[in-house]
Amino acid sequence: MEKQKNNKPIERIRVGRISLLRWENSNGDGEVFISFSINKTVMKRKEDDPSRFEGQVFSLNGLNSYDLAAIKEAVKEMEEKYEVERGSQ
Repeated sequence: MEKQKNNKPIERIRVGRISLLRWENSNGDGEVFISFSINKTVMKRKEDDPSRFEGQVFSLNGLNSYDLAAIKEAVKEMEEKYEVERGSQ
C-alpha cells in the first residue's frame, strides 16, 4: 500500500472562526478523491491561567461536494427563516 504523499489541505478558505478545507487523496491505483472538512476554532479561558485563552477546534470531516451543496442549502433556508422571524419582531 502506497503511503499518502500529501497530508495537508490543498486549499483553505477562512471566514472568521470557520475554515473550509479541500483535501486531495489517491488510492493505490492512482484514482484521485476530493473531500472537504469544516473546522471551527473556539477560544476558551485556560483553567490554570484565566487571563489566557486557548483554541479548541471542532471538525466535520469526510464531506464530499454533495454534502457541501446540502450544507449550503440548509444554511440558505435557515438564513431565510431567521430573516422572516427577525423581521416580525
